[in-house]
Amino acid sequence: MRREYSDDIWNKLQAIFLFLMRGNKIPSKFRNLESKPITDMIRALGYEYVHLRETTSTQDVAKELLRRGYTKAIVRADIQLLGRGRFGRTWYSPEGGLWISILDCGKALYPNIIIPTAIVVFLRTFYKIDAMTKWPNDVYVYGKKLAGILVESLSSGSEVYYISGVGLNVNNDPPIEKAISLKQIIGNDVALDVILLGVILFYDLLKTLRDPLTVFKRLCVSLGKPILIRFIDNREAVGKLIDIYYDGTALFELDNGKKILVHASDVLHAYL
Repeated sequence: MRREYSDDIWNKLQAIFLFLMRGNKIPSKFRNLESKPITDMIRALGYEYVHLRETTSTQDVAKELLRRGYTKAIVRADIQLLGRGRFGRTWYSPEGGLWISILDCGKALYPNIIIPTAIVVFLRTFYKIDAMTKWPNDVYVYGKKLAGILVESLSSGSEVYYISGVGLNVNNDPPIEKAISLKQIIGNDVALDVILLGVILFYDLLKTLRDPLTVFKRLCVSLGKPILIRFIDNREAVGKLIDIYYDGTALFELDNGKKILVHASDVLHAYL
């Protein structure tokens, strides 16, 4: 597969990956992400980079970039006035959090799997945080929501474009008790540029894996556990989550032994 960034950066990514998979610590020269200008690094990875002080939603800006011909971009805002999650729910986006949208393309990209996994692997590697993926679209730490992902797709001819909104609580104070921020976990402010670059590096890295779903499932807090599913039509069901698939579908075993397939797009909430 042809890379759109320099051999030097790709070699660093490979080194991070090899050390990670072997269970070793990441070399300090790869850990010091602050030493690289964020704009240069993001663009070297092949993405256009747009950083706004304030916007309605980074999703809207990313869609405009796609209309203008860009196919790979990172849009970041310090503040979102109309940040949104799944089903149009409001995502509180004050200064201090990492609010981004990733514009990317590819028929077998699966950002719903790769992005939460990238966040989890990065945080576990660099900050030793026991972060976990949570089906269908969240990152959890200590039973609380750290990040949420909203994936929207658009097709044009044979091409499929994904615009993935990521809301990650970093230095902000989440407005609800069931959410948590990196600052609350670590005990001090965290450099947003470091978090952004780390997430994008591991996102690009995981895209090269033959089976990133295996990593997602290995790090999934809800797999193998009973889940209360609330559907968008207000129906409810309780079942054990026994498998997850690339398209966002999950296999549940109900109390009566019956197995059902549930797609993420039909689920309003999934409670542990």
